[in-house]
Amino acid sequence: MNWKFWKKDSPRLTVKQSLYAQELLHLMNSDTIAASASGAMKLFRTSSAVSIPVRLIAHNVGMITPVLKNDDDGAVVLDTDFIRLLKNPRHGVSSFLFFKSLAIYQSIVGKGYVWAGGNINRPPIAIDKVNPVNVHLNTLSDGTITEINVTTGPYQGTYKAEIQGTRVRYILNNFAEIGIIPGFSSRSDDRSMIGESPLLAVGPEIQQLVDGATHNSSLLKNGGTLSTIFSLKGDIADDQFEDAASAIVAKYQGPNKAGTIGVVAAEDVDIKQFGNTPKDLDFEKLQKLARKIVALQYGVPIALVDNEKATFSNLNTSNEMLFDNGCEPVITEILNGLEFFLFPRFKMEIDRFDLTFDRTSLPILRQRFIRELKERREAGVETPNELRSLINREPISEGGDDLYWPVTQAPIGSDVFTGDNPEVMD
Repeated sequence: MNWKFWKKDSPRLTVKQSLYAQELLHLMNSDTIAASASGAMKLFRTSSAVSIPVRLIAHNVGMITPVLKNDDDGAVVLDTDFIRLLKNPRHGVSSFLFFKSLAIYQSIVGKGYVWAGGNINRPPIAIDKVNPVNVHLNTLSDGTITEINVTTGPYQGTYKAEIQGTRVRYILNNFAEIGIIPGFSSRSDDRSMIGESPLLAVGPEIQQLVDGATHNSSLLKNGGTLSTIFSLKGDIADDQFEDAASAIVAKYQGPNKAGTIGVVAAEDVDIKQFGNTPKDLDFEKLQKLARKIVALQYGVPIALVDNEKATFSNLNTSNEMLFDNGCEPVITEILNGLEFFLFPRFKMEIDRFDLTFDRTSLPILRQRFIRELKERREAGVETPNELRSLINREPISEGGDDLYWPVTQAPIGSDVFTGDNPEVMD
């Protein structure tokens, strides 16, 4: 099709048709909206379909209690300088805010950055999250990051790459360092391979929601329902047709022009109005479908974002699904990133310790954990100390490593009536 619709020898598209074509092109290129950190964060600020599931995930991630697990003996370490730093990252920043912010950045942008202050050869005296919007990476042609530039904020500066053994550190004046919490990247043009926004896959749905909300708001404000075909009568010159079409498109194009009342002072223009309501366009169903797709992209059950689907019976199941599919992958990325960044500063071996979290501290998992403990105890295949380690309790010395079995059970074929009671009942 010849898209130069103003040419006389080509089919002329109406304004409505041309707007539809432009919208299709816009949606096909909508992944560019979330391609940058600033674009992705703008979607988070402007679309409730994005902010609601992301805040559900981030709120639960912020409530974790970090702990260290010794891979040699399985012992859980609750009180070390490293854990104390994570519980009190810096003055004015709580552990909840620290992990919640990292979860939002990881969910929206697909990667995160952590600042560590103090002598770079000693444990940090403070750590904090860095907004990815304020971060610019300088890379070589092969994707190697040479500098991390923090453009604004309290941690502003150029952090230069320094290779130390198998590590690459990004350092500012030997008294500050930036660490990267990477995510997954599927893009061939992302040579640094440190992550991409999950919103790239649902860009059209999000844009539909944003434009739809703007459209409805504009309808209420302007008080009209104009959906019109402009037919320019007569045989007019190309430049006149182009000027007229451009003026009409500029006047009525876009969701923020919905409801505009048109006034035309000309006798050779025929205007036909077709008043499509949101119901006619099945607008409400499209909005719900878009919200559902965004929620599923983040692993959030529909029942938690749509009250029509919520019941008391499915609430616990939905919360458990939220943790499994939405929260735990984000927690794993954040904790793994903190391991690689901070363990060397504390002279801790990555292959000996594992940074994890106390699952019993999360209200979202409490009912599941109680149920699993009861089932495992009744199965009788684990010792009391093995069960206690699951809830980060210290082992007991007497009887803690003994395996218990119900006294009412006996091997098949054995005679239970022996010893003091030899009688066998018929």
